[in-house]
Amino acid sequence: MSRYLNNVAVTAFDTATKHEYQSMGALRGCFRTRTGVTGEKATFNKMGAGVAHERGAPSSDVIPMGVGHKYNECDLTDWEAPEYTDIFGKTEVLIDEVNELATTTKGAIGRRRDQIAIDAMAAAPIGDLLGGVVVGDDTKQMSLDTLIEMSTLMDDMEIPEGERFIAMTPAGFNGLLKETKVTSSDYASVKALQTGQISEFMGFMFKKIGSKRKEGGLPFISAGVQSAYAWDRRAVGEAIGRELDTTVEWSVDKRSWLSTGEFKGGACIADADGVIRFQYKITA
Repeated sequence: MSRYLNNVAVTAFDTATKHEYQSMGALRGCFRTRTGVTGEKATFNKMGAGVAHERGAPSSDVIPMGVGHKYNECDLTDWEAPEYTDIFGKTEVLIDEVNELATTTKGAIGRRRDQIAIDAMAAAPIGDLLGGVVVGDDTKQMSLDTLIEMSTLMDDMEIPEGERFIAMTPAGFNGLLKETKVTSSDYASVKALQTGQISEFMGFMFKKIGSKRKEGGLPFISAGVQSAYAWDRRAVGEAIGRELDTTVEWSVDKRSWLSTGEFKGGACIADADGVIRFQYKITA
C-alpha cells in the first residue's frame, strides 16, 4: 500500500487534499515525434541540403544534387509507475486514493517522458551541437544577450522559424524578467511582469523545468551554474512505442488496489545543428 497513507490519515482527509506539487510534463509536442514504433530501436533521418544546378543543353542528362542522408538511432525503454492502495487504508480517508494515485502516476510518466529527451540532448558532445560551445555567460544570470546569440546562430543556419523551443529553470526565467526589453510593452507585446510568465519571445517558445524534479531535470554544469537547451522541433527525435496507459486492478494477494502507469519510449538527437546548449548563473 502507499506507505505514507496511514501516517497522514489519522482521522480523515478533506476532499480538497492537495498532493505534492508536480508537473504533468512540460515538453509534449516540442519534438519530432514518431508514434506506434515497433521494436526496441527507432531511427531518424537527417537529410542534407541540396543545391540547384543550371539546366544544361536540351535533352542533356540531369545532374543529381547528391543529397546526403544521416541516420540517428535511439533505444526505446520501458517505464512503469505503480503503487498499491490498501483496502483498509481507503476506509480511513474521504478521498478516493485510487483516482488520486492515477493522477500522480500520469505526472510521473509525463515527467519521465520529458527527462528522456533532456537526457538525449545532455548526452550529445558539445562540439557536435550548434555553435560548438556552451553559449552564455556562467558568471551572469540568464540574459537577453544570450537569447540574441542563440537566435543569431539559428538564423545563420537558416533554421525555420516557428518551432524553436527553449527549456530552462525558473531561475533562468527570473533572469529574463529583470530585463527591461523583455518585460516592457515598449519592446514586446507580451506583458511578462503582469503575468510572471514568458511564453514566447524572439521566436522562441519557452518551457519551464523545475530545478527540484526528482527525475533529474536540466543538468548543472557546475555548482551555481545551470545548463539548459534551445532547439528546433525537428532536431530532436522522440520515438513512442507505447503511449501512456493507466490501469487500476484489484490484487487478491495484497488485498489492495494497484494503480499503474506504463510507457515505452526513447529520444535522440536527429540533427545536432538544431540544438544549442547554453548556461547561466543561478542567483537568488
